[in-house]
Amino acid sequence: GYFYNGTCCRVYPMPLEKKLSDRDRVEAHKGFCFNTRVSDSISVDRRQTDMRSSTCRAAVHPCTLPTASVVITFHNEHMATLLRSVHSILNHAPPSLLQEVILVDDASEIDQARFPMKHFSRLQGELEDYCRALPKVKLVRLKERRGLMVARMEGAWRTRGEVLIFLDSHIEATPGWLEPLLAYIKKHRKSVVIPSMEVILNENLKYNPAVGVGPLSFTWTLGQHQFFRPKNDEPSDSPIMAGGHMAVDRSFFFYLGGFDLGMELYGGEEIEQGFRFWMCGGQIKHLPCSHVGHIFRQGNVWLGQVYTVPNEVILRNKHRAAEVWMDEFKEVFKLISPLPRGTEVGPLEKRLELRKKLRCKSFAWYLDHVAKDVHPLVLNAQRWRVHLMNLMTGGCIDTLGESEAGKKLGCYPCHARPSSSSTQSIELDRKTGYIHLLRTKGLCMVRGGKKVHLRECSNEEHMVPMGKWKWEPSSTMSNVGWLQVEQYCLIASHIVTPKSPFTLAVEPCSGSSAQIWTWNE
Repeated sequence: GYFYNGTCCRVYPMPLEKKLSDRDRVEAHKGFCFNTRVSDSISVDRRQTDMRSSTCRAAVHPCTLPTASVVITFHNEHMATLLRSVHSILNHAPPSLLQEVILVDDASEIDQARFPMKHFSRLQGELEDYCRALPKVKLVRLKERRGLMVARMEGAWRTRGEVLIFLDSHIEATPGWLEPLLAYIKKHRKSVVIPSMEVILNENLKYNPAVGVGPLSFTWTLGQHQFFRPKNDEPSDSPIMAGGHMAVDRSFFFYLGGFDLGMELYGGEEIEQGFRFWMCGGQIKHLPCSHVGHIFRQGNVWLGQVYTVPNEVILRNKHRAAEVWMDEFKEVFKLISPLPRGTEVGPLEKRLELRKKLRCKSFAWYLDHVAKDVHPLVLNAQRWRVHLMNLMTGGCIDTLGESEAGKKLGCYPCHARPSSSSTQSIELDRKTGYIHLLRTKGLCMVRGGKKVHLRECSNEEHMVPMGKWKWEPSSTMSNVGWLQVEQYCLIASHIVTPKSPFTLAVEPCSGSSAQIWTWNE
């Protein structure tokens, strides 16, 4: 992190008042959703603590490892935060292993509401001079906004290292972060490896190793959720990955098609790559011995949006991934996350040709062998002794351990290996419409106001009409649809309860994605 002449950085820390006023805090968070005043008060050259376990520190890596090129893309990033990202990479990477750091400016621009001139001007001549003075750092400017995927490819095409590493622009690498990534790729060339991504707190910018992102899987809305994480330091499978951090053999990355250049701005690329890497001969591994801190933006101080990316753009990107990789299962995603009328996903011929050329496996194979936590849909099943999963939350109807009449039912993350004795096993009687909770003795699901409760199935007073449920399948899949009682539909939401991260309720039927369920044998 030092200049060739041995002097240090020219971005000096700015003293921070002991306590910022509420107005000052809002101004400090404005446009970034983290405290830029605190960031300016911290040296861009600060050294991070070694976050590795004793086992990881004692690991012996091969004497010869492939060289790495790091690509960082940014748009309207905070200057000191960006430079601290670069310094942390230089400070904590053996010089013989780091080929270069390529910064790609995705057409940063003045935005008075988010990124005024005082921030924009620093990313111009000052950043250029700074990068010239730093070793191994190159700055690439894009003339117009191209989006995350294209910007990363612009950086990747310019690299010379044997391994490509993509990182966000508000991170801090820690001691020993690089060697485990390179060592694993040297041994397993067809692997995409991801470090442990831990939290740098958005208010005081302190590193918090207790919180972060490890292996990730997906929901049927093509969102992310935590995957099984082993308690030891061994590499583990990750069905998808967070889009910000990954390392991959350069030639293998291009062989698998790089990023989908038909995607716009950002969002959905981590889903698409997760499907493609696994289905086309690769694997994604989470390496607990590599630690990179990441500032997770939070809109709890300044309530604006950092980037103005329309939701339909992110949804469009996800639809591209679904159309190319999900086979018949794409109908589930399209049912709960339809594209707005008039929105097109764009040409898919090249991506479909790529899949054919690489002889990639089916999405059913991916569900069976990789994303084992995601309940695969039995498309033509007729049995009704099932588990009912809400497609928006990924949670299943659950007794939550209750077995007495009058107790509320809930929604809980679906069991990875459900059985007929599970608290999530139910039976829908097609003749009566009753839903039996198999773990209980003679209890059924009944609407009570806006909630659902357990009631004796034999009690006609309670069961009619509040316990007579009707399954309304979608037009495309018999086991995806709505569970209706009178004019009300069963719904799950992300409202946390003492027993579950989800809430189960009923509301007037509207066709919303929160009301869509799927049943599995």
